[in-house]
This record gives sequence, structure tokens and C-alpha cells, in this order.
Amino acid sequence: VRQGVVMSEDNNLAEFLHRSLLSESGRTSPEGRALSGQISSLPEAVAALEREMLQGAKAMYSNTRQMAEHLGVNQSTVVRKMAKYKLTDREIR
Repeated sequence: VRQGVVMSEDNNLAEFLHRSLLSESGRTSPEGRALSGQISSLPEAVAALEREMLQGAKAMYSNTRQMAEHLGVNQSTVVRKMAKYKLTDREIR
């Protein structure tokens, strides 16, 4: 998205964006948590987003090579980050 217009009766744009970034499952996205102050640092936000993207890729693909191709990284990166975030098959499903 290059440009957008936010139309809201709410005077607080941050609160509007926070509500808008809620996922369908009712969980707040990393972006929403960052806006609401639940994520306090850039490394914490990056970690939350990496973990969420790995979980999504694992749900779509059956192996780390396919996950890596989808995510645009090397397969070894996927394996290393899955170990870093302790994402086993049991925890992801």
C-alpha cells in the first residue's frame, strides 16, 4: 500500500490502528502489540514477527525447504530460527 486514507470517528489514530490490526483469531498482530506498547523494543517486535511468520509457513508447507522458499530465506535460516523459537511440529499445530 503506497497511500491510504483512514476514515474514523475516533480521534485517537493509534487506538483505531490497534483495533484494526487485531487478527481474525482475536490475537493481536505484532504490529498491533507494538502500537499498544505491549512490545517495547525493535528486537522484541522482530522476534514476534519472525515467530508468527514461521508458524504460518509451517502450517502451509510440509518441510523446511518449502518454508524457506516461501519466506525468501535459506533453508538453514528456517531451521536455525525454528530452533531459536523452539518451534517443534507439536507446538506449531
